[in-house]
Amino acid sequence: LAVMLYHTNLPMFGLGWAGVPLFFVLSGYLITGILIDSRSSVNFFSTFYGRRIVRIFPAYYLLLLLGLVYAWITHHPFSDAPWYFAYLQNFRLAERQWSADFPWPWNHTWSLAVEEQFYLVVPLLVRLVPVRWLERTFVGMVVFSILFKVSLFALHGRSITLYPQTFANLDLLCAGAWLACRSHRCDEAQLGRICAFIAGSATVAYGAAILLLPSVHAPWTSMDLRGLE
Repeated sequence: LAVMLYHTNLPMFGLGWAGVPLFFVLSGYLITGILIDSRSSVNFFSTFYGRRIVRIFPAYYLLLLLGLVYAWITHHPFSDAPWYFAYLQNFRLAERQWSADFPWPWNHTWSLAVEEQFYLVVPLLVRLVPVRWLERTFVGMVVFSILFKVSLFALHGRSITLYPQTFANLDLLCAGAWLACRSHRCDEAQLGRICAFIAGSATVAYGAAILLLPSVHAPWTSMDLRGLE
């Protein structure tokens, strides 16, 4: 709902885009929790991927087919369609500054591409990494993602370049995944304290980021840091 209101362009909903990272955290938490619960299952991989395919693929590929029909009717270029069909459009959109050769109303599918790419990795981690190392693995991926974003922003100075990148959203997905691991090892009260600490820390960090980097408030803007020198 926050994302939809953000797209009304009303000033009061300027931070509605934050619904997307919230979605990633929740998704990482829920998916990892499901995988941990079924970790010892004989049909671990087939059950997980089978459910994801049935729930996502029909609607997604129907949407893409409608996009191709729309492109044909409106004479819109669609040479980047293979990227969309392979769930890789987020990299294409980042590379081309949000102007892939496919009808723009379909650009929002970048977040689903990030999700699908995450689905390829997290089941392997949950299944193969020892439990005592799983939390540390997710924490390491969070740190890597943060460093990736800082480095990319410092090099390019454009938040839109990194916004749809998978590596730039791993910290969100893996934060949720870490929380799922932790929830299996602590009671409800401890989990509540952990969530409160994370929420408070994130609020402080985000507030500081807005003050230091104005484009954080609106990630769709293109700010060249070199122009500020």
